[in-house]
Amino acid sequence: METSTAPGWYSILHGDWAYKDGIIDNSGSKPANRTTFLQESANLGYRSIFLASWPTHFEVTYREDFLFRNENMEFEQTDDDEETVARLQGVLSDTSPNARDVIFATLEYTDHAGHQFGYGNESDEYVAAAKEVDQ
Repeated sequence: METSTAPGWYSILHGDWAYKDGIIDNSGSKPANRTTFLQESANLGYRSIFLASWPTHFEVTYREDFLFRNENMEFEQTDDDEETVARLQGVLSDTSPNARDVIFATLEYTDHAGHQFGYGNESDEYVAAAKEVDQ
């Protein structure tokens, strides 16, 4: 079975199995009536941010959320993992009154390596990508 990225991230953000909401591959969109922990946080007044470079997050899976975000919920698409890390470092170092309370960021190093070279400890490329993400 081919691995899909969207169901895994959706399960983390929503707290339940993605297939229950029809997210079974990278073409599924989150139902508008289902909230993620980021949306719930923003609705409670916590400043929240979603940082990622993978376009499908913004164009498909969370499209409705992106279009209808509120003043406490920010979605930011970066060009690549390096930009995501740089932006994340800026968000983490922000001590202003506008600093984020809740941060969700995805890095694609391991995802790209896994799709290309295989997942698990037997793939040197995957292990190297996991180490890169940890750094």
